[in-house]
Amino acid sequence: MTSVLLFLTMGVSAMAGPWVQKPGDGYTRAGYRYYASQEGYTEGQGTGLQYSAHSANLYTEWGLPGRFQVIGDLPFIVATQRAADGFGYHHQWTGDLRIQLDWSALSDAKGTVGIEVRAPTYKRPSQYTQGMNFPDAQVALLEERFPALGDPCVDVTLKWMMGVSVDRAWFGASLGPRFRTNRFRHQMWGSVQGGVWAVPERLTLGLYTEGAVVIPLGNEFLPSREWLYGQFQVALFIPNSAPGWALEAGVGGIPLARKTSRGIDATVGISYRRQKER
Repeated sequence: MTSVLLFLTMGVSAMAGPWVQKPGDGYTRAGYRYYASQEGYTEGQGTGLQYSAHSANLYTEWGLPGRFQVIGDLPFIVATQRAADGFGYHHQWTGDLRIQLDWSALSDAKGTVGIEVRAPTYKRPSQYTQGMNFPDAQVALLEERFPALGDPCVDVTLKWMMGVSVDRAWFGASLGPRFRTNRFRHQMWGSVQGGVWAVPERLTLGLYTEGAVVIPLGNEFLPSREWLYGQFQVALFIPNSAPGWALEAGVGGIPLARKTSRGIDATVGISYRRQKER
């Protein structure tokens, strides 16, 4: 689904941000996400079908020498678009592969820049889509109309990021243009995140928001989605018996959207943060 693939690839508490891991340090998370919407979208048009999706993803970020950091993310998605009479589509495939390289110009996260590349791992919808309750004779005719899992384009986002930490709280913001291939309209993307140690070394509470608007460059381009997404997050740590490990969860949704669907999501995951002794 072009409308929700982006949100199915997000992590819970470590949605990148301006903080760069030190060389040899890292964070890895295995997670599950459920998303539901009253209507799916494909190529900027509503399908008139209810949409729900389950995804599992592996997210990782690792610090490199020279104040660099590399991030990788890949989801596997099982999704359904369904009408009240049972007619619909079933999707099952990997989503967008995301690779990001960050560099911190300063040592305190006040001047981090990054470049993110998202590339689809899917091609024709008939590879990963099946019709539900179609007569067998009609399936071949409908293959060309199967909704796509995502936009068939490569996205390149240039990010400027900054953040501050005060006592037990932190705040970060990111902003930058997203350039899209295959004649899709380019976007301006941004995010804001913050959190606090509610119980020192045991429990964190956080909020993550992100959104994008289209950069108007002419009507000849294909439509791109515009949205505002937010998620409340919680992470539980057990430093004595399982140092570095955490259980994470989040609840959020898309209250504002154009050319894409509004919906709600819930996430759970387990993560491990590696920090070298120095």
